[in-house]
Amino acid sequence: MSVKRDVAAAALDMEGDSKRRNGSTQQSTSEILPQKEPTEEQKNRMLKQSKRMKKLLASDPAAAEKMDYRRRVGMARRDDDVPTALQLFTDIQARNIDVGHEGFNALIALLTTFERQAEAEAVLTYMREKHVPLTEATYVSMMRALALGSKLQKPEAAEALLDEMLSTGQRPRLRSYSPIVVGYAQQGKINAAFQLYDKMLTHKIEPTEVELVALLKVCGEARREGGKEGGGKKVEERFYRVMREMQELVLEPGEGAWEAMKEWFATAATPAAEEVKVTSGVVIDNKGVCGECGQVLDSIDLTSQASGELLTMVEELVLAEPARAGDWEMFKSWLEGGRESARTGWPEFDVVVDGANVGYFQMNYAQAPSHVNYEQISWVVEHFERRGKRPLLVLHARHVDDRKIPPEYVGLVRGWRERGLLLVVPYRNNDDWFWLFTTVFKGGRTLLVTNDEMRDHHFQMLSQRTFLRWKERHQAYFSFGGHERGGGRSVKIEAPAVYSRCIQGPRSMKEGSGKEGGESWHLPKAGSEEWMCVQVRRKDGEEGVNEEK
Repeated sequence: MSVKRDVAAAALDMEGDSKRRNGSTQQSTSEILPQKEPTEEQKNRMLKQSKRMKKLLASDPAAAEKMDYRRRVGMARRDDDVPTALQLFTDIQARNIDVGHEGFNALIALLTTFERQAEAEAVLTYMREKHVPLTEATYVSMMRALALGSKLQKPEAAEALLDEMLSTGQRPRLRSYSPIVVGYAQQGKINAAFQLYDKMLTHKIEPTEVELVALLKVCGEARREGGKEGGGKKVEERFYRVMREMQELVLEPGEGAWEAMKEWFATAATPAAEEVKVTSGVVIDNKGVCGECGQVLDSIDLTSQASGELLTMVEELVLAEPARAGDWEMFKSWLEGGRESARTGWPEFDVVVDGANVGYFQMNYAQAPSHVNYEQISWVVEHFERRGKRPLLVLHARHVDDRKIPPEYVGLVRGWRERGLLLVVPYRNNDDWFWLFTTVFKGGRTLLVTNDEMRDHHFQMLSQRTFLRWKERHQAYFSFGGHERGGGRSVKIEAPAVYSRCIQGPRSMKEGSGKEGGESWHLPKAGSEEWMCVQVRRKDGEEGVNEEK
């Protein structure tokens, strides 16, 4: 069959597939491979591709053939269809068809997913022979398969590919390093794992729980077995180093961290000098006291440096639009007490209220008004004032414009202004930026009252480690109870716990020491109220940080 006829048939097949999926024609199920039902968006995209293919066929049959093969490779990848993918690769070689690095990457990703390593390497070799650019995605698929393959792990070969990728000037990502670090750790090669981990850090790549747990486990294995790969003081230094980094980077560890801790402390380096007790399922009471060892857990807030970095990130989001600069500078001047603005002098408050979130709470019913519920906002403000707190109410300008406020609430809003409770967010600005920046800037034990889980895209652009640690310490949730005498409804506030729900180790760890004087560790468990308590008692009479019951 000629190229033109072959591609024409492919175009007709594409159109037929689209029509069949839309119910336009009938075909026996035995004539086509079982496929996942495409979405409406996919159906429309396929119809558009069919039309483009017909136009391209008339002007450039060779380009149409490339486009068709790339499409078919992509479908094979989508459907996890290895036999079809291999047949397509055979045809590509025989007919010298260039499907671009996207098409070849799809082949490699599919083959490595199913551990068809030899075939994946054949595709990689062909790409080199044809001078097809190897992208970071190409390398990552191969490195992951080599480092983590269940049949034969070869992290050294994966690292060689990583070095090749770096030599081309491509920027590495976490996924470039992670599988190799984990692969070395799984093989017990502690020195290689830490050397590559340190190399990753030089690229300013922040590790995740996956890499940290792998390093903890290989430390435990080295401690048990000793030998040339580790043991003794060096492996202990490495273990406690990783634990300090996990304290900083992981708020609520999963089962893997628990198991790594159990494995480490189950085998004391010098049994005559240590007595270890590991208890799972421990309860921490509302005062932060461990029910197992009696230690009081700390409230761990951001450092001044981390707070400054978070403020800088928020400000960068705001100033991405230069037109906002003037309003933002006025706001900061007010906040810093540098000159008179919306209020005079230093803003005295210890609670920040997200007015829109409170005002729109449970206001999605039929016939609900378009404006915020000013009464709900008033209930929350009064709740804190009655308790001696100083709330700052943050509302966008559209909610406090006299021309838009229902007449019966104009006096209420005017009263907020006169009492100095109101921070008005100018038009063209997002109120989220203002209440977040204000709360972080004020610091201390300032609360942010909102049910907003802060998952919008602009929150995702912040450092999640820093942002989530701040959120855990400062966000207070609200709800409303029954009606009270004199009108209004009671307000229920769920304030942050008095202690931080994160890994807490010996206080001496903050100064970087290891295990001198004994130690006590507490690990929360992701998705659970359970904690793990680890107590280490020195048999020479020294005890952990606090082991009183």
